[in-house]
Amino acid sequence: MNMKNKSKFTPKDIVMILILALIVGLILSGILSYINYNSKKDDNTDQTGKAENLEVNDELVQNLFYLTRGELKNTLFAGTDYENIYYRSEITDIETTDENFKKILSFVSLDQSLITNDESKSIISAEALKNQYNTIFGNLDNYKDETFNYSCPVTIEYNEDEKQYEYESACGYNISSGYISKLTEAKKYDDCLEIYEKVVFYLIDEETGDISYFNTSDYSEQLVVLENDEQFNIDDYTDKLDVYKYTFIKDGNNYYFDRVERQNK
Repeated sequence: MNMKNKSKFTPKDIVMILILALIVGLILSGILSYINYNSKKDDNTDQTGKAENLEVNDELVQNLFYLTRGELKNTLFAGTDYENIYYRSEITDIETTDENFKKILSFVSLDQSLITNDESKSIISAEALKNQYNTIFGNLDNYKDETFNYSCPVTIEYNEDEKQYEYESACGYNISSGYISKLTEAKKYDDCLEIYEKVVFYLIDEETGDISYFNTSDYSEQLVVLENDEQFNIDDYTDKLDVYKYTFIKDGNNYYFDRVERQNK
């Protein structure tokens, strides 16, 4: 008896299978491309050129790091919605932070010689603040002169007629929290510069004066509690502290503050 092998699939079925396979392939390709793109973006692997290691005391490194906090030595925007802003998330994308924060950062990092006094108020020219804004973030099209809120002073008023910012000079408040940090390394690439920092956070017990030190800005990972007359040395705990990488993108001869990323210990 002659038996013929019969195909389980008709030509129409085969065409449909090929079309479905092609669609699945395109979908998978798109997913992989998206994952790779975000991985490169998050890891900042789009640097070009070999890294040049810089001393953390290098003038360029110090100047750029200053732009991230200005004169704020032991507290970071305390009393505001932006307290410890760089340490609260895995990634802080500076471009997407709101304009109020950007003006605060421009204000606290401004050259003090550009601030003048008139009786009971301090004055900053609108041009000076905008120039500092551009120094940190680059020339952004959405810049607008307007009143913004801080903590001390509470409000920095924009005087449209005089084209200047004004605020009361006298203010103050008690601070029972803060941070201690140490720059550990800096790397310079063709298109960016990275600065690495280790940070410890502390809370002061207002009754005893004891100081509790933590690895996290939400005070969830305690490192040690010291009496107020004991000295804390960050070098004793560096292996337990998270690392924060600050990235500054190079544009021409200038560097602009781009992001802060939490790294593994």
